[in-house]
Amino acid sequence: MRLVGTYSIQEISPLYNKKGGNEMAVYTGVYSRIKSMCKEQKLTIKELCFRSDVKQTAMQEWDESMPAADKLAAVADVLGTTVEELLRAV
Repeated sequence: MRLVGTYSIQEISPLYNKKGGNEMAVYTGVYSRIKSMCKEQKLTIKELCFRSDVKQTAMQEWDESMPAADKLAAVADVLGTTVEELLRAV
């Protein structure tokens, strides 16, 4: 079992699927949600990217595409939240 932040890949993977099936869920607005959480915590996106080791250009694409599980977990750790919270509908 490979750990990603405080989450294992096995724990995060089901979050990508609808009803636990093989059909990928469509999550939009992940980057917008992250920006909102950063604003609440008075943290810049640049600082979040530095702390989580995620490129800002990659993160900006998360409104249109699903982020990699390890990157999402790293961002959640820095923000002090869960992957589930980042993926929740905006």
